[in-house]
Amino acid sequence: MYDLTEGPAFKGRFSLRDQIERAAVSISNNIAEGFERGTTQELLTFLYIARGSAGEVRSMLCLLERLPAFSDLKSEISDLKSSAEGISRQLRAWADSLQSSKIKGQRYLTAKTRDAEKAARERQEFLEHLRQIREQNKPGSASSEKQPLRDNSSSNPIRHKPLGVFFQDAAVLNHKQSGGAGAGGGLFVDDPFLHPDHCGALADGGLDNFGHEF
Repeated sequence: MYDLTEGPAFKGRFSLRDQIERAAVSISNNIAEGFERGTTQELLTFLYIARGSAGEVRSMLCLLERLPAFSDLKSEISDLKSSAEGISRQLRAWADSLQSSKIKGQRYLTAKTRDAEKAARERQEFLEHLRQIREQNKPGSASSEKQPLRDNSSSNPIRHKPLGVFFQDAAVLNHKQSGGAGAGGGLFVDDPFLHPDHCGALADGGLDNFGHEF
């Protein structure tokens, strides 16, 4: 933008130059300010302000296209319009993802919420691992020879724990989340095989839920 406004076509047009430069800088400034506020709602607000500034830039570029003094800069103006349109689309996609998020923002994060998010993430990884085992052991499956599942993710807790131990850990967490009542509303209550008693038996017996040794 500054390469354009420093050209001779803007000579003497101080207000026009100042307006379009301020609108362009306002996009990144509002994104930065919204991000640093520490809440999802405030970030959303500033993203829409930034999107409004991108719209203002497009409007002014459309004006420049129609002014005879800028007829030699149509290619540069067109490229800047395309960039501004792309920024608007990106900001809209970002805002849509934030509107669907349950995370309130960095300001609200505590050790408890981080632990809950980690537990939910590990639960999803664990259930996905079980789903793969079921698929692998279906009758007639091409992988029914019980080839080991490959997991190259160093962050996957299943890779570092025997399955029975992970069952037991899940049971303990379920027990804590449900206030010690077993299946009284904890994180894993929708998975009956993660009941503390069941998981303890699995860990002691050396077999997982599908009869495999671990």
